[in-house]
Amino acid sequence: MQIGEVIRKCLYQLALEEKNYDKAAYMIGKLQALADVFEMGEFHRVSLGLDLALAAQNADEAIATMDKMLSSLDSILAFRDSPLYENMTFAEREPIYLENIRQNLIRSFLDQQTYGFLKSSPRWEEFMKKWVRSEDML
Repeated sequence: MQIGEVIRKCLYQLALEEKNYDKAAYMIGKLQALADVFEMGEFHRVSLGLDLALAAQNADEAIATMDKMLSSLDSILAFRDSPLYENMTFAEREPIYLENIRQNLIRSFLDQQTYGFLKSSPRWEEFMKKWVRSEDML
């Protein structure tokens, strides 16, 4: 499974580098299907589309994906409850774990170099009001 996933992700990255967004979207569909098959949770499924939205400079799609990522953050460890992984032992996570991920995502979303173009979207202010707290700006 890991080798196949690596190959698909490499093909996806290659399509992005070539600005072949149709092929990249096709690959995302395949990667999302794998996330579903392997019960990785909604967060893993939706986060796959962020790079494409950013590469295509599609502000509305990027913001929608970022919103879905933060909304589904509690599913990031959902795979641990799947019967597929019942033979595996996972380290326990402190409740602060998800909050740290949320803060790191918000901080990365505020990076001007990568996400600065999103400010021109009318959805940006709505996103900021919904998700960003004053302590996230530090």
